[in-house]
Amino acid sequence: MRGPVLIAGRPRSLATALAARYLSATTAKVILLGAECHLVDRVLARLPPRERRDARTRLIHVPLVKDPDGMLVPEPHDGGTDVSADEVWCLATGCDPDRERGDAQDAALTRTLLSLLPDLDARSFGHVGPARPVQARNHPQPLPEGPWPGQPREDEVASRCAELGIVAHIVRTDPAADRPGAPPDDRDGGLLHLLTTLEAVREELDERAPGYLRDRPLRLHAHPGAALGALPVDRVADALVSLPERAGPDCRYVNLVAAEPVPVPELCRRLSTGYGITVTAVDDPAQLNPVDRQLADRLGATMDQLGGPAVERRRDHPVASAVDGTPLDGTALTGLIGSVRAGQRMRGDTVRARGKELRDRAPTVITARDGAPLSYLTAGTVGPPLLLLNALGYRTRWWHRLIGHLAPRRVITWDPRGVHDTGPVPSAVSGQADDAEAIMDHEGIESCHVAAWCTGPRVALELYRRRPGAIGGMVFLNGSFKQLGHNDGLDTPYERDLEFLCTTLAAQPYLVGRLMSLFGAAPADEDGIDPDTVLRQVDPALRGEVRAPFATGPTLLRYAAQLLDLWSHDPLAGAAELRVPVLSLGGEYDDIASPERLRDAVRTFPDARHVRLPGATHYLLHERAQEVSELIGDFLLDATTRVPARRRPRS
Repeated sequence: MRGPVLIAGRPRSLATALAARYLSATTAKVILLGAECHLVDRVLARLPPRERRDARTRLIHVPLVKDPDGMLVPEPHDGGTDVSADEVWCLATGCDPDRERGDAQDAALTRTLLSLLPDLDARSFGHVGPARPVQARNHPQPLPEGPWPGQPREDEVASRCAELGIVAHIVRTDPAADRPGAPPDDRDGGLLHLLTTLEAVREELDERAPGYLRDRPLRLHAHPGAALGALPVDRVADALVSLPERAGPDCRYVNLVAAEPVPVPELCRRLSTGYGITVTAVDDPAQLNPVDRQLADRLGATMDQLGGPAVERRRDHPVASAVDGTPLDGTALTGLIGSVRAGQRMRGDTVRARGKELRDRAPTVITARDGAPLSYLTAGTVGPPLLLLNALGYRTRWWHRLIGHLAPRRVITWDPRGVHDTGPVPSAVSGQADDAEAIMDHEGIESCHVAAWCTGPRVALELYRRRPGAIGGMVFLNGSFKQLGHNDGLDTPYERDLEFLCTTLAAQPYLVGRLMSLFGAAPADEDGIDPDTVLRQVDPALRGEVRAPFATGPTLLRYAAQLLDLWSHDPLAGAAELRVPVLSLGGEYDDIASPERLRDAVRTFPDARHVRLPGATHYLLHERAQEVSELIGDFLLDATTRVPARRRPRS
């Protein structure tokens, strides 16, 4: 009878497949260590219905949180953690598209689990890493059957386990590809991230410039001779479960690699068929145009993970025969691509249906503090509320697609008052914060998170100043931190022109008609858009929303007055006193709000991270809604999985 098994790490698909295999093939209790509460459901979904009831009694989820020093620890509770396991599996496969972040996360998880081994009373420790570590991806070399020089994480595992007298199994594996129909999670990296990013780029290009991809290919940069060495995730799980019994204490190093990898040109042909576009591979990055380069930036390390320089593939590696018999060959790859593509269409249909439902939904109407009516929309029911603070002069339609991807998270948003209504014009900062507080009070919200677009971060900071204990985390989307009289030389041409318009209207309001036609004119449709300009285009369906503040003379005058009010305040007053985490997202092609000023502003916050989205514009909340929703979800999960110092467990 096997004792308890503890599993932690990524990819999630391998973690859940490994847990399901232990539950199905053994009587062991399985402990899943991780922050995501949905992991248990994903494990059970992999099992036949008749096995789920028994499996639920043997499956335990222990949240993984951060202590005040940023170290990952099992969530403490009264009496300690009370976690023990005979077998421990650390999945650190380098699957994150962000190479540096993924490597840092894998290293932190490995250190955490190694530090827990004495308290866990473990008999064996399995470390699953990539067959192509970061340090080796650009240098073809055989996979060693023993220690791999220059791999400090493997050395650390071997040394610590020898010190404790624990059997160590150091496994190197090709990326694990999930079976068709499994719940997708492109944050697992690898092949699924490639498919998700490819679909996102295709959709964005079709929206911005319909027909662009009819005459042009998308190019993937890959090393000469690169091949997709992916393995079915269930077969990798089978091999890992059998390893402690079959390998014995002397077998420390195991290589699980596909015997017949799919060459990247063949992968491109199957991608072209599956997505109805032309995908090609090039080995010279100089052949990439701007569209191809932003695709490469968004893929990050994914092509290295999937198609780096070929390693020597041998059938006589220990346990390799357990998976070599069923590699992800061309036929299986076609089936996987078709399944993922069908799921992407279904998800797109669901998000569009949610957007339509939001447009048709009647808002909740309350009375603002100045006596005017205040309307807002709510969606979702799960988790702490997320307040979506809009840009001055713009409507909630900008958020609809993002809200669809955030579902079922509870969100609340509203049109900032003062531009599109005829009531009193509230202050651009304090008045908008008044409205936020009125909505929070009406909804009974004592704690929440905030996501704010463009001018919204200023309102978010004012809201935090008023209710510091109510805000858990803040996300700034293309934040605008312009200030009148502060000549830092960082204004975009648009910001300079907009300041001229506003100051001119303040002095000469009778010029509104002439200036309205200048700023509110519809952008001309461009025929034959080339790769150098297509990424800066706005979805034609939303060009009317872009022009909304300039649509009429009265709206433009009110908009100009609010912007001058907004710019008259120091946007970073009190920034150093901020005590909540901040995630800042900025678009590479943001021509509206200065990306350089945004980066400088983020540096003034004590706990902040800035992420630049390649190929994105000022309207990334719409055009990159899925990616933004995942970044927000990961950030808010991290913001809420922190424990105060008094609860820090012993090391």
